Amino acid sequence: MNGDMSAAYWLPEVFGHAASFLLVAALAMRSMNRLRLLVIASALVAILYNLLWLQSSSQLFWQLALLAVVLIRIGLDWRENRQATFSPEEQAFLDRYLPSLQPVQARKLLSEGTWITGKPGTVLTEQNKPVLFLTYLSEGEVDIMVDDKVIGHCHPGNYVGELSLLHNAPASATATVRSPARYWMIPSIKMRDFRQSDPEIWRAFEAGLSHDLGQKIREMNELVSARG
Repeated sequence: MNGDMSAAYWLPEVFGHAASFLLVAALAMRSMNRLRLLVIASALVAILYNLLWLQSSSQLFWQLALLAVVLIRIGLDWRENRQATFSPEEQAFLDRYLPSLQPVQARKLLSEGTWITGKPGTVLTEQNKPVLFLTYLSEGEVDIMVDDKVIGHCHPGNYVGELSLLHNAPASATATVRSPARYWMIPSIKMRDFRQSDPEIWRAFEAGLSHDLGQKIREMNELVSARG
């Protein structure tokens, strides 16, 4: 009997604290999906706590309302994700650098930029000048020049201007389209806005930028070693 009485005392406390803990943990999540899952878990535990022990109709109403709002939001996002469509070149870009984004997030990002067919000689960045656009190269090649000397090339799948975007600095080199090219350009200021307005998109994009930059540095080192 003592065991039963003890459980009857501490079990409601466990449920009450668990519901609060899950809600606090949800607010600490950087991923919206994880946040919503933890809010759902918190609401379900709170509803069970209410039905078994608290038995407050007003509290139950707001707990059910919270659960309903989250589920409706998930349903709306699911519908928007189903409706988001991408061209083959957009899908190749997303698969390469942004696989973690939900379709609706990817559509939001891509809509801020423009796909362009570039001619040879088009200047994408100028050494020691602000980089106004970040460029993703889908087709063609770009010469990278420092002090009017070609030091490297960007190939399909590379970014142009990512170093300046990451470090908010002027262009370290001039980038000029070498052959007929197809690329996606987004204003640098728009990308910086994502840091504040949608950190999840920015983190995914930043990871892709860092990966591309690391690959370029490795290729540059291999080229220097081969010449030396």
